[in-house]
Amino acid sequence: MHGLAIAEDGLIYVSDRPSNRIQVFEKDGTYLSESILAPMTYGPGSTWGLEFDPLDTEQRFIYLPDGTNNKIWTLDRETLEPVYSWGTGGHQPGQFDWVHYMDFDSQGNLFTGEVQTGHRVQKFIRLNGN
Repeated sequence: MHGLAIAEDGLIYVSDRPSNRIQVFEKDGTYLSESILAPMTYGPGSTWGLEFDPLDTEQRFIYLPDGTNNKIWTLDRETLEPVYSWGTGGHQPGQFDWVHYMDFDSQGNLFTGEVQTGHRVQKFIRLNGN
C-alpha cells in the first residue's frame, strides 16, 4: 500500500504502487474491487496516491499522482477507468519529475510535490470553477 483515500460514502481506496493497482474496500475490510492502471509501468509503479477534489461534491472522480510516468490521472470512481491524464516529464513549470504527492485546497487548486530529483512543490490554480 502506498496511498489511501476514504470517500464520503465510506468506501476505502488503496493504491498499491508496485502493482499499478487500486483496490476498493468497505470500512470493515471487505474487498469490493480493483483495477490496474497503466499495466506496462515497471519499477516504482503508476499508483502513487489517491485524492478527492473537494469541489467534486458527488465524488465522481478520484485523482492519482503517477511519479513513474510523470502525470496526474483522473479516474471515474465507479469504474476506476481513466477518463483523463495530463503531465509530462521535465523540470519546467507544469512538468513533473517524480510527482509523488498531490492534494487540493478548499478552492480546488491542486498542489503537487516531487521527490527524487524534482524536489519541489507546484500549485495549479483552478480557473472559472473548472
